[in-house]
Amino acid sequence: MAAARSCERLDAPLSTALRASQAEVAAAVRGLATREGRAAELPGAGAGGIGNARSLSRMYAALIGPVDGVRLLSPAALERAVAPRDDAPPPPPLDGGDPAGRSRFGLGFELPRKGLPMLGEGSFGHAGAGGRLGMADPGSGLAVGYVCTAMAWEPAAGPDPRWTDWTEAVTATAAAL
Repeated sequence: MAAARSCERLDAPLSTALRASQAEVAAAVRGLATREGRAAELPGAGAGGIGNARSLSRMYAALIGPVDGVRLLSPAALERAVAPRDDAPPPPPLDGGDPAGRSRFGLGFELPRKGLPMLGEGSFGHAGAGGRLGMADPGSGLAVGYVCTAMAWEPAAGPDPRWTDWTEAVTATAAAL
């Protein structure tokens, strides 16, 4: 019988560290969902980006083209920002099954993957804590912002069920543009 991989044994140091990390993230999400957590202004924790869906979509629109005369990134800077930086497979034992598809990143932006298809290949964005989502597709010129009142998404479980239907519809529309 083959030996268990180190991440599959509950007593292995990596398993212990990953479980502890998940518990800390869950506690942080609960804290950020409070009035005091939102007022704390913790930009490194993502809590500094509080806004509404319209503002989020306008920010993403300004990344791919001018909005009221303002463009946040030049086409060359945007190209560098959305170039994949982590498509190489992770080392063992972190290379195990991930039903949502491993996260993909450019320079600060998430890139499409199985669990977060965004607006299709070529698009970029970021899923925020608990299910918020901002994204843009330079090819179609479409930018989208989604916010919710409940911090309830578990990324390892796959696509957020609150996103599935409308992101499929928006992606189909973007492809038709």
